[in-house]
Amino acid sequence: MPKETFYNLPEDKKKRILDAAAEEIVRVPASEMSINKIIQKADISRGSFYQYFDDKHDLIQYMLSDYINILKDGIRDSLRICKGDIFAAVSRVLDGVIALGRDERNQKGMKNIIGEADKNECTLDFILNLQDEIVKILVEGTDRTLLKNETDDELILLARLLFLLLKNAAAECLHDIRYADRVRAEFLGQQELIKRGTERGGIDV
Repeated sequence: MPKETFYNLPEDKKKRILDAAAEEIVRVPASEMSINKIIQKADISRGSFYQYFDDKHDLIQYMLSDYINILKDGIRDSLRICKGDIFAAVSRVLDGVIALGRDERNQKGMKNIIGEADKNECTLDFILNLQDEIVKILVEGTDRTLLKNETDDELILLARLLFLLLKNAAAECLHDIRYADRVRAEFLGQQELIKRGTERGGIDV
């Protein structure tokens, strides 16, 4: 993550650097990002860049954290709006991802960051650790009275499964938004199978 010197910068300068980085990540995959292009666009020196970040991967993680915070807030809001219905909330989050992906700039940026996570160990670890945070949010925000099984272990297992489905569906949509409707339909079908065995009043399977 950024060094303290970055956080101490005036807001307009921080915005200039992040805007330049966002433009670069839309242009090329993360592994091909050019620090030179970023510093030229942001009108800072190369030395200044390294006063703010260890390297470009450090910058990418910071950019990714913005998307992650939006996702976490979106999940909390969805759970609140859906009154603790974990299935409805996760479906609502996917709809938000699809809406984000329909903006070409957002779609390219996310694809260029997440699509190469396996080439960047730090970014991959960051995404893997996110799973635990999301599962915790889902568990805390779920109304257990809507479910047959209300134990912690069972709810955690359900939250992990739904997060995995959401992650895979979101990745497919961001990879090629043209298939979003098909991906969404498949996602809802998968959720329905799970609901039959977990919702109160559902069918035992």
